[in-house]
Amino acid sequence: MGKQYSQITREKRVAISTLLRASFSKPAIATQLGLHRSTVYREISRNGTKAIGYLPIVAESRVKERKARCLKLNESSELSKLVANRLKEGWSPEQIAGYLKRENSPRGTVSHETIYRWIYSDCGKRNRYYAYLRRKRLWRTPRGSRKSRAMIPCRVPIAERPDVINQKGEFGHWEGDLMLFTQSGAKFNLITLRERTSRFFVALLNPSKHAYETALRIISYFSDGKRNAISSITFDNGSEFFSHLEIVRQLGISTFFCDPYKSWQKGSVENGNGVLRFELPRTTEINKMSQKEINRIVMRINRRPMKCLGFRTPEEVYNENIQQISRSMSL
Repeated sequence: MGKQYSQITREKRVAISTLLRASFSKPAIATQLGLHRSTVYREISRNGTKAIGYLPIVAESRVKERKARCLKLNESSELSKLVANRLKEGWSPEQIAGYLKRENSPRGTVSHETIYRWIYSDCGKRNRYYAYLRRKRLWRTPRGSRKSRAMIPCRVPIAERPDVINQKGEFGHWEGDLMLFTQSGAKFNLITLRERTSRFFVALLNPSKHAYETALRIISYFSDGKRNAISSITFDNGSEFFSHLEIVRQLGISTFFCDPYKSWQKGSVENGNGVLRFELPRTTEINKMSQKEINRIVMRINRRPMKCLGFRTPEEVYNENIQQISRSMSL
């Protein structure tokens, strides 16, 4: 059975606004209100504004406005008949909308998106208007899946990442990436991870680019006595991180994603990859190496002093933070 999504009521909009002002995170708000986190993200994104943020009264008006636009064809029998006739003649919704606008039709104008919504409403399905479309789909494909690159589910953009992570002010926030090799077939790769505060670097041998397998490798690494070392991971938008929600579920952390085509926004792990490339160039047959061999190479990187750490090593800073966490938990 698929995921269940809830409609947002007026009372819940008021609650969302109140919790946002109280500095609750969006996942925390979803938990408080018994909603799916993507429902909360979508509600705030669609019905909030950059200028004044999220206000219940504004959100309600935006929802009503969208519903009114969707009902436009149902209210106007002349306009709906014109649209239906053009569909039967093989016109696309975009062609119909463009024609109405050009002719300034006395029957009214309508956008192609409104026509699509009408086609896939109860009225349109009942009259089988979808059968006049070129692809004749019974259900409309979601916008994200119509793009050439599938949208990552429940993706939280880096713009929503807290300042304490951006400023490297707190231990436990990582960046993740995938290193590929030309001589190891299409599957073998390295999952690289770097903790932002200590610059501690990890490279995990990964025999598959499949998203779920990649997620399990990350989960396995942190489940092995390292759970307290991680609070979040920032990825790019590669399909190999499509199963990030499994990481969220099993490790209880947050995940964030760079803006499209801006992998430099996770510069720590990118720099680490550059250092590792000196030891493991693209032509390396990584499929013939063991995890122990890779660990030895990465250990040498973690034991080199870094100027940004006051010439301490990533290993030293990482261990100091782990010890501090252990002491605080034992109190």
